[in-house]
Amino acid sequence: FQAEDGIRDRSPSRGLGDVYKRQDEYLPGVRRGVFHPSGFDLGEELILTASPLDAMRFWYAGHGNVTCSDGLLLRDEHVETMKKHSIRRVLIAYDAQPDSEQAAEEIAERLRHEGIASYRARLARRFKPTSQRWGQILKKAEPMQGAPPRPEPTPLGADWRHPMHGEVHES
Repeated sequence: FQAEDGIRDRSPSRGLGDVYKRQDEYLPGVRRGVFHPSGFDLGEELILTASPLDAMRFWYAGHGNVTCSDGLLLRDEHVETMKKHSIRRVLIAYDAQPDSEQAAEEIAERLRHEGIASYRARLARRFKPTSQRWGQILKKAEPMQGAPPRPEPTPLGADWRHPMHGEVHES
């Protein structure tokens, strides 16, 4: 992939390209709100990603109970929304980079103090993003901060149909 500035980056990514990987600044102003708030209404379990793009990929693969943090930062608004919607389990689906691992630990500790169990689902740096692969990542989620073993996932509900495909998906 070659960026507009002519810099070539051959390190593996999840298809974001070097333009997106190198951007570490946000637009100015206060950031507020949660991404995909209807995902909080689909049960007691929520998938938390670090980017809207990864959240959309989970959603497209049929996992509607997904949102994203503010990069690697979990804001108070995220936690308040989780508590308001009675979220009991959060699957932290960040990549396996050292800064992501540290952020996942900090988030898990914060959620533990709020009574929310956390599980670590690591995103591979390079894989073919199919529905089956996203589901395998979630099934491998490991308990964090003394969380109990994760119960078997339950379907999102007979009335939840994927807007793009029309069929019912199980998480």
